[in-house]
Amino acid sequence: MPALVAALGCLAADRPAWLAAILADRFGPWRVLVGAALALAVASAIAVTGGILAGPLFTPEIKALFLSLALVLQGVGLLARLKEPDRLAGWRMPGLVVAPLGLFILFFGDGLQLIVAALAARSTLPWAAMAGAVVGGTAALVPAAILGEAAWRAWPLVLLRRIAAAGFLVVGLWIAASGFGLL
Repeated sequence: MPALVAALGCLAADRPAWLAAILADRFGPWRVLVGAALALAVASAIAVTGGILAGPLFTPEIKALFLSLALVLQGVGLLARLKEPDRLAGWRMPGLVVAPLGLFILFFGDGLQLIVAALAARSTLPWAAMAGAVVGGTAALVPAAILGEAAWRAWPLVLLRRIAAAGFLVVGLWIAASGFGLL
């Protein structure tokens, strides 16, 4: 569940949603959403594997601080100006190829994957972080893919980003205080 909520907050008003809207105008929403789910599954599987490998090396306090850092970094990132993603106009392949590859590039470098790795490192069910990220991330892209770029860009994206940023910062700082034994 935490990964699902994190994915919604990370992606709903960020570059992956914008790229999903651009690609949906070009290829249709269903191809983009299938591609997004596939790309999220691969990126999240890599993140979970990293979390599984790192988890045994960390104390519970370090695991808490790792998650805290991931959440705070995501919150700070959401406060930055939203930059337009590459439109992938030069990619002359079918939508079921362009969507997963293009979105994977954005997902792999996104803060969501650091959060997924941190959640997996703390969990007795690390693959649940992957499932939550895929379901939440795909759900976050549904409005952008269905609306298309023009309608999605008309949303109050700055407000949505600030609300999500505040949530990530508050929770991240709370977990950090707990990890340092201040709470």
